Amino acid sequence: MLVLIQYHLKSHFKTAAGVLMGRLEIFLVVTCSFLLVTIFVLLRGRRLNEYYALQWITFGFILVGLTIFRHQIDQLATTLGIQYGPVLVLTVGLLFALMLALHLGLRLSETNDKLRSIAEAVALLEAERSAPPVRGVENDGGMAADRPSLSAAHPSVPPQQIAGIEQLSE
Repeated sequence: MLVLIQYHLKSHFKTAAGVLMGRLEIFLVVTCSFLLVTIFVLLRGRRLNEYYALQWITFGFILVGLTIFRHQIDQLATTLGIQYGPVLVLTVGLLFALMLALHLGLRLSETNDKLRSIAEAVALLEAERSAPPVRGVENDGGMAADRPSLSAAHPSVPPQQIAGIEQLSE
């Protein structure tokens, strides 16, 4: 019996809260730590946006906290009327996944709207560029015919400056 107890105690480590930590918890802490290191590497290599990195880092720390404080999770589940603690963790995880999917869907919709407006603007610019030139006006895509002359709009500006401004605006 004493040998069995010694073997049981050797396979556990104490956490900061003084609760025994088993092999599964150690494996989960190492796995969550690996996730955090991966997020930092992706962030440093600019393969992950800072906005999303903050979400994943927060998620990683929550996972580490849930792993370390497993007994407190069981107590909270019992307080909430849930008999099995991991059900609470899975429920919260499912709600998190649903909120993340909703958030990413909203971001995708915003990006799709921006892409559509950019594609429309490019199509309009290509249509103006390929339009036949207006008689007496250089081929600048028809833009000069619609634009009033700067000398007419600002008679006090010297002609040399007007020519330079018109060249820059074309």
